[in-house]
Amino acid sequence: MGIYIFVIILLIYLIIKYDFRINSSHKDLIFRNYWANFLLLVFICIPTFSYKMGGDTMVYQNWFESELSTIDKFSFSDSRWEPLFVLLMSFVKTISNVWIFAHFIIIAFINCSVFSFAKRYVNNVFLFLLLYFVAYFYEYNFEPLRQSIAIGVFLYSLKFLENNSLLKFYVTITLAACFHFTALIAFIIPFLKRINYNFWVCVFLVVIAVSGTFINIYFQDALMQISFFTEGEAYSYYLGSDYIENKLNFVGVIFSIMIKVFPVLISYYLVRRAGIKTFPYINCLSLLFIVMVLLSTSVPILHRLSQFFGIFQIALYSDALFFNKKILSNIQPYCLSILRILIILTVSVNMYTYYNASNQYGLKNYQRCVPYTSIFTKKADPVRQKYLDL
Repeated sequence: MGIYIFVIILLIYLIIKYDFRINSSHKDLIFRNYWANFLLLVFICIPTFSYKMGGDTMVYQNWFESELSTIDKFSFSDSRWEPLFVLLMSFVKTISNVWIFAHFIIIAFINCSVFSFAKRYVNNVFLFLLLYFVAYFYEYNFEPLRQSIAIGVFLYSLKFLENNSLLKFYVTITLAACFHFTALIAFIIPFLKRINYNFWVCVFLVVIAVSGTFINIYFQDALMQISFFTEGEAYSYYLGSDYIENKLNFVGVIFSIMIKVFPVLISYYLVRRAGIKTFPYINCLSLLFIVMVLLSTSVPILHRLSQFFGIFQIALYSDALFFNKKILSNIQPYCLSILRILIILTVSVNMYTYYNASNQYGLKNYQRCVPYTSIFTKKADPVRQKYLDL
């Protein structure tokens, strides 16, 4: 727990010192880069030296140590997972059979990609890193590592979108899909370049929000075909039929939209009105995140796709919560303050409901990462261990 508190306090200090400073000197920029590189090292070390944290990570570790062949005996048929991930891990195992080395390679790539994105496209870097740490750090570094690698490759491909080099973009996305199939969703991004938020887009989002429940109830067989899961607890959880019948109702859908969708829309509005330079294709990337969030409310399997675009959500938040430009001359200062307070409140409620929620085994989300356990003590958390043993 102490390491989490240290990182959060340090990030708050850096936000005040660097992100909120209107005029930065050359010396400030040097120290800003120094602190960013230091945080990158910390973000890599936390998961690398963790011990029995993350259900997916434990699965990968057992597979790496017990089942995976070295490169001289390699075969794509050795695993049900995507080919480039299996090939990469087989090559790493040829060098060292120690999981911590393989885990380090994965974590270093993931976080280097996120930090590179932040330095290139985000104005308030430390505010972005704080939101990343509390919202996505655990999911990206401890759970679906294959998807996290694909996200890292996708973030790298943004520079090709920015330069309109579509062939290079599609080649890179194909490589990303060879680490995790969810990257295939990025193929539609260039076709959505000119889409803008208007009345019909809002109608489309409402239809998506309503249709999710219908899709879950009446098309479970089709969802089963694309989910790659077998009958059992995982099938029931990811399709969420019990969730639909027992928990989800009209009020629940509206509440989910309020805390997950509205802050993204408000942030998009503020960033565009302020003329802030941010990541390319901001319109369609934010829209894709909203669509996946709405669908995953009633079709839980799609939460992986909302995570795929989650980086752009927090990039919008970090730029909307503070900027120096005085372009919003037709918006009263108190209205701007109200919008920002609304973002903070809805994001806080969203984070509270997420961490306080329980998975199919009764383990609350915050218990997956608290307390932090390291390989230096090798003292597993007993509550989390029960979940990992299932």
